[in-house]
Amino acid sequence: MGTPVALQIFVAAAKAVVRVFIIAAVGCWARRKELLDADTARVMSRLNGAIFLPCLLFTVLGKAVKAEQLQNVWLLPIAAAVHIFSGWVLGKGVCRAFDVPNEFRGPLVAAASFGNTFALPIVLLDAIIGSGNKVGNVQFTREDNAAMVLYLSAYMTVLTVLMWTLGPVWMKGEDRLGLADGGSGSSAGDRAGASRADPERKLFAKKSFWRRCAAALAPAANVNQLAAVLGILVGLTSPLRRALFDEDGALYVLGSCAELVGAAAIPQVIIVLGASLAKGPDHSLCDRRTAVALGFGRLGVLAILNVGTYYCLRAAIPAAAVPASKAFWLTFLVEGATPTANNMMLQVQMYGSKRAAGGIGACIFWQYAMAPVVLTGTISLFLAII
Repeated sequence: MGTPVALQIFVAAAKAVVRVFIIAAVGCWARRKELLDADTARVMSRLNGAIFLPCLLFTVLGKAVKAEQLQNVWLLPIAAAVHIFSGWVLGKGVCRAFDVPNEFRGPLVAAASFGNTFALPIVLLDAIIGSGNKVGNVQFTREDNAAMVLYLSAYMTVLTVLMWTLGPVWMKGEDRLGLADGGSGSSAGDRAGASRADPERKLFAKKSFWRRCAAALAPAANVNQLAAVLGILVGLTSPLRRALFDEDGALYVLGSCAELVGAAAIPQVIIVLGASLAKGPDHSLCDRRTAVALGFGRLGVLAILNVGTYYCLRAAIPAAAVPASKAFWLTFLVEGATPTANNMMLQVQMYGSKRAAGGIGACIFWQYAMAPVVLTGTISLFLAII
């Protein structure tokens, strides 16, 4: 007798989540042994955001994005924008429903908007598609597994650019952008913080409207956004892509060095995440109810909405307009049901406050606590309907 489908999917999801927890445990251990304190973790995040992650984004997109292959996966970049918008609506709803402090409203919206769209999905999808076995009523092939990397990269072309354009702006928080008025939704702690920030607010208010807009949007002009755009351009420029990433290419040594440096980005982000959670989730800005509500929203509500979108698209789009592979639609569905991106911890360390970093850590902690059960259920649903 074959292994039950639910057990197959549970094992695949558990493997991905356990890998994250093991790496995060290294950061937790380092924090408890005082090898990695809060200030050092913040410096590591800045270093990651300035060097390691740009190299990863540049090489992943530069190697995978190809004009001739993107012609029939046009739906995935559009889906990325739709998923971000859905997450933004979710984040705004959670802020309103749970009276989130002004300092954490922007970061919470970012946490709701941007999911883990590469590191976790590639492990999950490889475990399901890469086996080459029949999963339920779906038979995957080696060609499906190779195409899956292209599908993820196509999704990331829009996701990454928007993540590193909007995310840093949201991470500054409404009060630090001069948008909070101390009215509805502001607690006594918020008003006390606003009082301490009065000199800075007055200076900010003296600036012209356009200078204030420029100051608020300045974080959007960052090296990660530039690296993503350059990676897409390299991928679309075949001679340059071959020069950088083919072993006999003139610039191969540069491309291979960038790959080596970029390989450290994801483990480092997870280690910093583990260090931030060494003493448990910090609920000073994001209480347990808010974090759990956001988790069910991202892993449950958005996943179900994506299923509805899937049925609408299958009915409206001609079959020839998208790949016939089941792996294409599985990628589409999984990308709309992942936990908050680990990069949100990196962004809040770079652009947000220390307290906001604790709130992001709490959100991610509870989502990964739910993931083995909720994510397993949603992926089982996806395999049943594709």
